[in-house]
Amino acid sequence: MSRYAPLCFVLVSFLLAAISRAGEVSESAAVEPAKESAPAAVAPAPAVPAPAAEAPAAAPAASEAKPEAKPEAKPVEKPAPVPEVKAPAERPLQISAAKLQPVSDAYQKAHDDFAAWLRSASDKLSAVEQKVADFKSRITENEAKVTKLKVDAAPKAQIRALEDQTKGLWDQLKAEQERQARMSRALGRAAEEKVKAINQSVSDAAEKSSAQLR
Repeated sequence: MSRYAPLCFVLVSFLLAAISRAGEVSESAAVEPAKESAPAAVAPAPAVPAPAAEAPAAAPAASEAKPEAKPEAKPVEKPAPVPEVKAPAERPLQISAAKLQPVSDAYQKAHDDFAAWLRSASDKLSAVEQKVADFKSRITENEAKVTKLKVDAAPKAQIRALEDQTKGLWDQLKAEQERQARMSRALGRAAEEKVKAINQSVSDAAEKSSAQLR
């Protein structure tokens, strides 16, 4: 080989290295501007939260329900007064019959007088009858007490005193019973006399009224 061969080899190697070096520089230079010129990736916009769905309006509570309107109280109607039923007016008596009206009046007066007299007699008899009932009740109680005292062997003086009291009640009872009987008999006789007096008053009214028709 030529003595210049090693030198040529070195030169060639150097050139190749330079060329390779220049290529790398040019490639890196080309890549970097590209990187710089490439727009930065747009960051995705943050997700906007969807508006929350409005909750349906809650149904009004039962307690908030509107109270039912109460019916207005109506005034109590007073019952209509019951009309008084009047007895039909009696037809007036004919002139001749009207002259005997005092007889009817005498009968009505006699009825009222007899009813009042009978009520008074009844009250008097009722008072005597009540006394008779009271004496009978007291006698029954005393006799029961005497029997009990004898069974209990009570002192004879105590028994004798109660027996004497009972005997006195018997005497009073008999007296009231006799009085009651007398009053009843007297009532019968008085009633007969009362009726006679009533008949006489009615007869007198009839005779006087009839005289006007002769």
